[in-house]
Amino acid sequence: MELAGRAMPADWAAFARRLFGRDEGDEVLAYVDEEAGHCRFAAFDGARLSGALFVGREPVPVSRAWLADHLASPVIDSRDRLRILAGRGGEDVPDPGATICSCFNVGVNQIAAVIASGECASVEAVGAVLNAGTNCGSCRSEIQRIVTASRIREAI
Repeated sequence: MELAGRAMPADWAAFARRLFGRDEGDEVLAYVDEEAGHCRFAAFDGARLSGALFVGREPVPVSRAWLADHLASPVIDSRDRLRILAGRGGEDVPDPGATICSCFNVGVNQIAAVIASGECASVEAVGAVLNAGTNCGSCRSEIQRIVTASRIREAI
């Protein structure tokens, strides 16, 4: 969920706890930079991520797909919990980007990367490498748009 508004809560930590349905004693990691207007919260129910809130004056750059994947699996390692608070997996876990192919969970950044590498120059080639567009086919037009946009950037 993304929120926008003009009124700001006086206490973002309390807002996050209410949003997550967490009590004061429950584990909620927090990062707050009041000067920059950034707040990040991650709530855990034991080893499971139960919610995350990222606040900023501008759109917050987080890997939404990567975070959503962590809602289903245990997160025990403290380093992984800090990565969740950062909103990204780190250098060793590239952000797949917004999901383009739901059948095979392939993101826009993954598609753009294989096109930029020269490995793929068509929808069919992307399908051969990533499987994207090879099942139901509903994403093929979006893959074509990414291929075309890449060709236009190369031509400029």
